[in-house]
Amino acid sequence: MAKGDVEIEIKIPVSKVSFGKVRRYLKKNAVLMGKSRDTDKYYNLPIRSFLKTKHPIEYLRIRAGSGGSFINYKYNYLNSKGKKTHADEYESRVENAIQLEKILSALSYKNFMTVDKHRESYQTRSGFEVDLDEVSGLGYFVEVEAKKDFGNRGKTYEEVVKLVKMLGLNPDDQDQNGYVLLLMKKKGLVG
Repeated sequence: MAKGDVEIEIKIPVSKVSFGKVRRYLKKNAVLMGKSRDTDKYYNLPIRSFLKTKHPIEYLRIRAGSGGSFINYKYNYLNSKGKKTHADEYESRVENAIQLEKILSALSYKNFMTVDKHRESYQTRSGFEVDLDEVSGLGYFVEVEAKKDFGNRGKTYEEVVKLVKMLGLNPDDQDQNGYVLLLMKKKGLVG
């Protein structure tokens, strides 16, 4: 969940070895907030397709997992080089995800992709959430997200970069696509 509806994060694909190293560091230096298995179902609108652009920048999803069910809308902002800078993210808890899926289906929304992942979430003392994700069909990822404002979006992003480097990862390796687009590419649904 974004801080103040604005999400500033870096997500990096990593090897199983790097994933283990980051996990060991976090176990010593952060607080384990929980483990979950999430199933994210992504929907396309009947009146305005999110999938018409080469790189979809907005998504509507229903997440069902051990932490509950949520509906989420995300709009990603890209800089002039096509790199994600931040996202507007709006999320609300849902009492019954199955009923919500039926409502969306009745309104002609189409579930075009499902992402299945196992996640460990850690909270640092310095105001970050670090998620360790194992995503079915994609592999391992480390996601660092600011959970507080460090002055402005630019400064907050710089602080995320510092933590990524401290974890021994290269921020230049960050994933600019997201799990849903990576799976779509892997399945040949987009170029």
